[in-house]
Amino acid sequence: MTNILSSHHVEPESAFISKEKQDIIEKIQGEMKGKLTQEQTKYLNQVLINCLANIEILDKMMNDFNTIEDNENLLKIFISSKKIEGRSKRTLKYYKDTIEKMLLFINKPIANINTDDIRNYFIHHQEATNVTNVTLNNIRRNLSSFFGWLRDEGYVLNNPITRIKPIKTDKIIKKPFNDVEIEKLRTHIHRNKQIRDLAIFETLLSTGVRISELVGIKISDIDFNNRTILVFGKGAKERIVFFNAKAKIAIEEYLETRKDNSPELFVAEKKPFNSLGISGVERRVRDLGLEIGIPNVHPHRFRRTMATNALNSGMAIEEIKELLGHENVDTTLIYANVDQNNVKHAYNKHMGG
Repeated sequence: MTNILSSHHVEPESAFISKEKQDIIEKIQGEMKGKLTQEQTKYLNQVLINCLANIEILDKMMNDFNTIEDNENLLKIFISSKKIEGRSKRTLKYYKDTIEKMLLFINKPIANINTDDIRNYFIHHQEATNVTNVTLNNIRRNLSSFFGWLRDEGYVLNNPITRIKPIKTDKIIKKPFNDVEIEKLRTHIHRNKQIRDLAIFETLLSTGVRISELVGIKISDIDFNNRTILVFGKGAKERIVFFNAKAKIAIEEYLETRKDNSPELFVAEKKPFNSLGISGVERRVRDLGLEIGIPNVHPHRFRRTMATNALNSGMAIEEIKELLGHENVDTTLIYANVDQNNVKHAYNKHMGG
């Protein structure tokens, strides 16, 4: 059998070894004296030098980023790495805000932050702001991503979040719009001749796109003949979504009223006709609901409604997953609510009764 210690050759690395580490090497060599051949001893010596040299590099890296002032620099590097991954501006801002608040409260160099510090911050933050467990879980996920990245990049040895389990949350069924609410909204928009609002309404309802995807649509992304739109989802992933005849007519009528040359699909109604942003769409959609007494009208509810209607119409969940741009079908199931009348009908059909 070939001896492992004598079967490999390690090229020596030029690295400064401190007296303390040289003492460790000599102590290990003393313990192994008489148990190894000369060649094996030489190999072991080189392995120890290489390993301890790497530890010195790690020590230096930790010392280079071991002040509170360095926290800001590490956060900037982290945000830059997420930007390269294709995260949206909104997501990057959420990362930055949640991490900055944690660092400000704990007030320690990042390398010195431990699990108890994070737990104390969570308790303080929830008591001070009265946030829900869902929000607190989102913050936990952001911080775990941050410290996981720090560990992978070698800035810290451990991720202090790993010992904090996900926070239990109540499962709340978020309802889609029902048929009456949809028709009330559509009638209200028609009555007030809000042409742009109607185009937004029909696009959201028929495509199920995310709000970030909606405001990113350019006119050139639309194929009116095939009634498709090329959208850019999470992580800048492209996908094709479809729109119905009502949406086609609404979009075409809206574009005919436009007096600008902007390439964006949805723009402000006044000069300089800037692209409509996420907050602008959210605010307008919410106001539509308030004007006719329908609560909780927001863009994401249209996405949930589209998924639910598709599922209850018999579309396969895997197909709905593709339309919504989900990576996991479990996420799609959260969005789509099955009509209980359809469940009863299916039971009677397949089980009798």
